[in-house]
Amino acid sequence: MKLCFIIINYNGLKFLEKYLDSISIFCKENNIYLLITDDKSSDSSINYLKSNNYNYTINNRKTSGFASNVNNGITYATCHDDFDYYIIANNDIAIREDFSNIFNDTIDYIRKNIKKVGLIGFDEINANKINYFNSFSNQSYSFEKIKLVENIPGFFFIITRELFDTIGYLDEEYFMYGEDNDYFERTKKANYKIINTLLPVMHHSEGSSSNNKRTSWYAYRNALLFAQKNLGFLGVYKTILSLLNQIYNPFHKITNPSTLRIKRSGFFYNNFFLFKSIIWNLKYYLKKKFTHAL
Repeated sequence: MKLCFIIINYNGLKFLEKYLDSISIFCKENNIYLLITDDKSSDSSINYLKSNNYNYTINNRKTSGFASNVNNGITYATCHDDFDYYIIANNDIAIREDFSNIFNDTIDYIRKNIKKVGLIGFDEINANKINYFNSFSNQSYSFEKIKLVENIPGFFFIITRELFDTIGYLDEEYFMYGEDNDYFERTKKANYKIINTLLPVMHHSEGSSSNNKRTSWYAYRNALLFAQKNLGFLGVYKTILSLLNQIYNPFHKITNPSTLRIKRSGFFYNNFFLFKSIIWNLKYYLKKKFTHAL
């Protein structure tokens, strides 16, 4: 069983300096190939990777963004070796020191007992669950906690080689946000299972980008892109209503990072992003329909 641990990086030097060493130790202990794929960072990420002798690849695909960078990492990995699993991880994740044993046992159990698994997910731990993360005990974990789900957190997950050979790469049109959900839908349509182990992994930050308005724009645009690709006209209509509710409902609470991206830019920009995303998606739909007709 061969695994490749692919860390997605863009201007994430502060995360690499803080978290990469522990990931490297985990990979060495478990004979996992560690690879960092970098989306042409403008900080000193590459110098750091070079000086510390980490395996890395620079994304030179035609497009950029999270999906493109993931695809670049998988492409590099497939050329390097014949891996059975690709672990896809943000650059701001941390694992417990005793993660190795429970991780290996869980993956081995899944491989032997659950057929046609496409994606494997983990429990996303943020700051408000830090006590649970610190007190988690491997002895209290049971394989019975593994469950079949519709989707998994996109900050840290595993793609099986069998699934990748069947449905291919992530859709790079998303740039960032939504490409994971799109991949989940494609996984289910190909009749592969998505499971969540519920093993805790710490996610320290939303990501490397500090441009809130830019990321909010992609959150709006890609919510509708996902809907038109996977949910049909009714799904697009419901998505627009959901976005309107988040903009105009003063009692709507921020419950997760996705909600935060939708609401944080303020009333004026939120309306602008929604209108702009409707126009963008209409153009995208017509372009695809016209191209298909040809």
